Amino acid sequence: MIADKVIIITGASSGIGKATAKLLAGKGAKVVPGARRTDNLKRIADDIKQHGGQAVYQELDVTNGRTRHGQRCPPGASGTRRPKPEAACGISAERQMSGASP
Repeated sequence: MIADKVIIITGASSGIGKATAKLLAGKGAKVVPGARRTDNLKRIADDIKQHGGQAVYQELDVTNGRTRHGQRCPPGASGTRRPKPEAACGISAERQMSGASP
């Protein structure tokens, strides 16, 4: 049921978010960990890939509705109701997972 689903996880650079990203990737989900600390996100995504999972990471800050680069997030992007890949503030997780150009 989780296999091949694209799941965006905010606050994924440590703690519960990090553990959730690894757990879901281990179950076959395509994960997009997001947070402010890209150094941690890169390590997490690399670790997931080394263990056979699929992951791309995205720097974002849902506390103010903008990415760290000032890009505006779509309405509801920081909410908890059924987030969509575009809720990660301008990335297309499906395209990144498939290797296609944005």
